[in-house]
This record gives sequence, structure tokens and C-alpha cells, in this order.
Amino acid sequence: MKAVQDTLHMSVQCPRRCPSVPRRCPSTYTTSRIVTCSAERSGSSRKGLGILDWTGKNVPQGPLVQTAKFSWKQIWLVFMNELAPQSKDGAYKRPGYAFNGRLGSFEFPVEAGRYVLYLGNPCPWCHRVKMALVLRGLDSMIDSVDLIDDPERASRGGWVCHGRDPYFGCSDLRQIYDACTQPDGFVGRCTAPLLVDRKQKKIVSNESSDIIAMLDEIHVEGTTSDVLLRPKSLVSEIDAFNNRIFDALNNGVYKCGFATSQLAYDQAYAELCATLEELDARLEHSRFILGETFTDADLRVFATAARFDAVYSTLFKFTTHSYSLSILEALCQVDPKHRM
Repeated sequence: MKAVQDTLHMSVQCPRRCPSVPRRCPSTYTTSRIVTCSAERSGSSRKGLGILDWTGKNVPQGPLVQTAKFSWKQIWLVFMNELAPQSKDGAYKRPGYAFNGRLGSFEFPVEAGRYVLYLGNPCPWCHRVKMALVLRGLDSMIDSVDLIDDPERASRGGWVCHGRDPYFGCSDLRQIYDACTQPDGFVGRCTAPLLVDRKQKKIVSNESSDIIAMLDEIHVEGTTSDVLLRPKSLVSEIDAFNNRIFDALNNGVYKCGFATSQLAYDQAYAELCATLEELDARLEHSRFILGETFTDADLRVFATAARFDAVYSTLFKFTTHSYSLSILEALCQVDPKHRM
């Protein structure tokens, strides 16, 4: 009898590479006890919560997997809608804001030391504002505070201060928004760049396009440089180009990355690739984007192109077309008096 048992219980290597375990002959299934992997018996393997084990006899695996996939998708969609608002077809829609103050107006007169810019260097929108501030020579008139991108420390959004903000004593950008929108406080996404009137504790603007335009309009004898990012002769052409490039390139990379449907992604990606090809062709035949003058258009393209290969291609997984290097090489050949 022992010989028969030894013959029926042949040895086979466990898929987990544990020592040999007995393989039961089909004729013994109803009488032999369940054989378990030695790694599981010893507790050396990790099985998670073992949900499939203790529900397997009563609940089919299919509904459990479907429920888990549905729950994860809903959590992901909620997170994406909070982080990146979506249209009904899954396309990313950047929100707008109602802060439309103007430097040089009666409410916000040009005054040295009165205004402060809150900027986060990783952000391309902040980067181009910082470049405009320096190129215009206004960094001695308008203070700037560098923010850190740390969503774990931030109470809303992602921007926090190095210790305490020197002007309002705040620890993150949300508190600055609240301090400048009293008595009700601020409801919404706390984004940078943010231009604040310290004297009145009011927000002037948090829209990079408007801030750059305001910086370009300020002229203070002995302070502002002769670099004009928006010369009057090119304003119409610059605005038309910027409106198109915003949707296709500056915001286009985020439309790809934050799309929640394949159709929305494909449309944004096709437009992005076509725009990069166009920019590359433009710079083959002219010194800058709109001719021989460095303008706001070049500033916008540079801030995105500088991040394309290092950040967007890696993070958002689009590497089929990459003209960013040639675009950067062309834009960086700036006359010494215009260097940043």
C-alpha cells in the first residue's frame, strides 16, 4: 500500500521555487488534504488581504475584479477633475479667474516696493513671468518670492513657502490668497504666478499673460530696460500667435497629459506635433518666432520647449515627435544685451 501511495504522490517543483511538494493523483482529490506551497505555510510570502481566498467559494472572481476596477477609475476621475478640470468628452480645460487688475491704473499705481510676485520655478507660466520681470529690468522694483511645489505640505493646491512668507507671514499660497481676499476668503484653485499689492492686500492678477503685458507697459526712467516684449508694431501679430500657441503648445502638453479619453488625447497630441513642426520650420528661416525681434511669443515657446524633453515627454509619454532641442538652440542664440 505504501508503494502505491508513493507512486501516486509524485514530486513537482512549486512555481514559487519552494521545495518539492506532493502532486496529487486525480483519484485522490476527494480524500487527500489540500496541499499548500511551503512558502505560504512558513509565512515567507506576501498574499495581501487574501480577499480572493476567503471569498472564492461564495463570490465569483469576475465581479470582484470589476468592482475594484470601477472603484479605482472613479477615484482617479475625481482626482483628475480636482487637479485638471475636464470637459464632457474628457479634454482638459484650464480654469479662468476674475482677477483683472492692471498695474498703472488708479487702483494699482506703479510704485516701487509695493508689489510682490509669487513664483514657482518648476512652473512654465511662472518661468516666463520671471524672465519678463528680469528682461524688463523690473526685478529691482517688484519683489518676488520663490515657492516650493509640495502638495503634501500645501493646504490647498501645491505651492508652499520657504518657511514663512516675508510679507504676510503665510506658510503656503492658499493662505496668501485668503489674506488678500478678505473678508470672505478665496474659493478655488490657488495657482501661481500671483501678483499682489502688499499695500492694499489685494490680488492684482494670477494670469501670466496679463502680468507679462503689464510688465511690458511699465516705463520707469533709469529702471526699465529697452527690451520690449510686445512692441506696438507687432502686438496684433503677437496676440494672434499667442492665442493659438497657448492652446496647441503651452496648454497642449497638459491637454495630452490630463486627457481622460483616448479621443481627447489623440486630438491634443496631433495638434501639438503639428505645432512643433511649424515652430521648427519658422526658426529655420527667421532669427526668432515672428522675425528678427525677440518678443513675448519667443518667451512663451521657450518656457515650454525648455521642459519638453526633460519633463513632458517623460511624464506624459509622447516622444514620437521632438523638435524642442532645435527650437531651444535657435532661441538661445540671443544677442548678449538680451541675455537672461
